[in-house]
Amino acid sequence: MQHEVWIIKYLLNYNNHNSSKKNGVSLTSVSNPGWWLDVDLHDTPFASIKFDSGLVELSEHDWYFVTFKDKKFKASGDTRKLSFLFSEFNRICSLNDPEALLSSDTLLYEILNWISKWRAKYCNVEWERENLFKVNFTPSFEWNIYIDVLETSLENILYSSGVQKISDDDWYTITIEKSIFTAAGDVTKLPFLLGEFRRLNELFGEDLTQPRPTYE
Repeated sequence: MQHEVWIIKYLLNYNNHNSSKKNGVSLTSVSNPGWWLDVDLHDTPFASIKFDSGLVELSEHDWYFVTFKDKKFKASGDTRKLSFLFSEFNRICSLNDPEALLSSDTLLYEILNWISKWRAKYCNVEWERENLFKVNFTPSFEWNIYIDVLETSLENILYSSGVQKISDDDWYTITIEKSIFTAAGDVTKLPFLLGEFRRLNELFGEDLTQPRPTYE
């Protein structure tokens, strides 16, 4: 079940749907290249956690750091560390609440690993500076996703799912236009929306075993 994914359970357990104060989640690509993950911990059992891994750097392309500080989880790592950053949030939270450790994150981690490989394939110093990957959980209690897909298999694709809505708490929409993939959905939809990004890439020819295409 989707709500058993830890990041979703966290948001459902510690956000009041009707309150103006909601704990956000922000995932952003960085140009060095890598990822930045930020989770608001206010009014949760995890707000008092103090943890700092320091910068762990094995090489220029193999590094990360993880912190719990000032009621926020902040973490960053190289392009291949996406699922690791989410799993560290899960792991460290579980030290304070055993219910936080759930085995069903496997599906999300598989998708995040695919996305890591996808982004690593296209990074070439310039591409990652101009092509953003952003995921935000907003005060509207929904996920918003923005991904630049210039010079990828989705570059020239036009696609729209329309708004698929069963109820106010069960909906999503996905669009590809002008070399930008955008998606939004209710709190449970993160694995689905990222999974659709993978599915559409593969539908239109993405093969991570092949090298990055050369563009003039």
